[in-house]
This record gives sequence, C-alpha cells and structure tokens, in this order.
Amino acid sequence: MDRQGELKIIRAAYARQILAAARIMDNTRLEAALSATRREDFLGAGPWWILRWFRDYVTTPDADPVYLYTDDLVGILPERRLNNGQPSLHAHLIHQASPAAGEHVVHIGTGTGYYTAILAHLAGPPGRVTGNLRQCRLHAAGRKLARSARRWRTPDPPDDVRPRFWGKRPGFGGKVAGTDREGRRGVSYRAPRQGLFG
Repeated sequence: MDRQGELKIIRAAYARQILAAARIMDNTRLEAALSATRREDFLGAGPWWILRWFRDYVTTPDADPVYLYTDDLVGILPERRLNNGQPSLHAHLIHQASPAAGEHVVHIGTGTGYYTAILAHLAGPPGRVTGNLRQCRLHAAGRKLARSARRWRTPDPPDDVRPRFWGKRPGFGGKVAGTDREGRRGVSYRAPRQGLFG
C-alpha cells in the first residue's frame, strides 16, 4: 500500500476516534468531513508543535503527518499560544450547529482554515462558507496554506452585506441574517457554534 493510502486509513480512524471522544455516535456526514480533510494541508510543513496537557509544546519527531491525527492542539503561532484547536471540541460544536448541505455557514476566527474546510465539506457544493479572521499573521498563513492545498479559498464578504444578530447570542445557536445597507433582511442561517472558539 502506498503512503497516501495509509494516511487515508489513518484519517478514517482519526475521524471515528474524534467523534467517540466528543460522544457523537450518529453523524456520518461529520465523520466523512473529518476523514476527507487533510489536517497537514492547513498546518504548514512539519515537524509541528503539539501542546501536551500539563506540559508545554513538544515538537513531533519528524514531518510525518500521522502525528497530526490525534485529539491534540497543534500550535499555529506557539510563541503566542495560538493553536489549531482541539478536534473533539470542534467536532462537538460543529455537530451541535449541524450545518446542512446547501446552507451558508459563517465561521468567525478561522485560524488557518482547517475547521472552515470541514464546514465547507458539510455545506457541500450548493452551500457557501464565509470565513472571518482578525489576526493578520494567521490570515496570511491561512491564505498561503489554502493556496497550497487548493481545496478552498477564503471568500471576501460582499461590500453591501453586514451581519445582524438577534435572539440568542451568536455562537450559542442564535440566528444570523445578512442585511443590506438599507437594513433589508437577506438570507438567514444558523450561526456555527464553534465560531467563538475558532
């Protein structure tokens, strides 16, 4: 078996382990999205910095992507303690938001885009994902990695659309609507719960 075939099997096992850690037993779409999204495409070249609980960052022994398929935080900017996020936590939050195929999903705090790519997989070709990121260093890194992965791109929101929130706070299952400059209501969709953690 070739190396990519081995990594495909490892990603499938990782997806099942992450869903089990998040106590999600019935989401085959999320399992497929986790299995299909190559984490290494969004974390740059290895070796990588892994945050171990009750310790500090440790580097992986080498640049083998197999080290990324655990339920661990991977440092994006370790010196600032910014991480890719814990897969089981994000899986739980994405499961709670349950984006359906064809929906428009907004991801606030995309980091380098790994979980945004998972959301894009769930939204599918008829859907749309809009990512938002305020950290300039991460934004540049995310775009660079996205271009190298050639799997997704960070869309720029239209100039005449701004978010408006009502009901519960976004990130906790509230609804979000796009409104134009005159305040007319546009498309509504469920706010992704993981956006607060992104």
